[in-house]
Amino acid sequence: MLTDTFAPLREIADLEFVEGSQAGAYRIGEQRARVAVRPRTHAAVANALHACAANGLSVVPYGGGTAQALGHPPHRIDVVISLELLRGIHAYDPQDLTVSVETGTTLAELSATLARAGQHLPLDGALPARATVGGLLATGHAGWRAGTYGRARDLLIGLRVALVDGTEAFSGGMVVKNVTGYDLGKLHAGALG
Repeated sequence: MLTDTFAPLREIADLEFVEGSQAGAYRIGEQRARVAVRPRTHAAVANALHACAANGLSVVPYGGGTAQALGHPPHRIDVVISLELLRGIHAYDPQDLTVSVETGTTLAELSATLARAGQHLPLDGALPARATVGGLLATGHAGWRAGTYGRARDLLIGLRVALVDGTEAFSGGMVVKNVTGYDLGKLHAGALG
């Protein structure tokens, strides 16, 4: 059933079946994923979510795996959408103090980029070599410097998300002052995926 469901996605996303000893990489507590999908593009994420919704499959987003124990554990995990291939810096303007990154970019990668311009990421995540920017935003992480710099949601000025049905939504942009309606990015921050 899962093979037929994801056959159309083979062209735009890697399809990895998680079985046996490999299943430990994508698990939450005692629950193991039946299939892991590793999309390379935003469209692949949206298509995977759409296919899962159309076929009644449960989905768990997965970044670096450092915060998978947060929240209520799922009763079953049909599909893990691993976002590890969606990484990198899109735009960085040290003068404006703005940076646009992919969800799978690790905190260590982002910190290294900022350090080259004498700047730093004022957010503290456990295991920065594994923890991702997407995971940091999904968990609403604060860190020990939140009293000085704010939480992740306080630093967020724009966001692109794929909703459960595969629809993509955008909020904000690359300018610090944005007054175009509700700030949906802040609504998503801390929503656990």
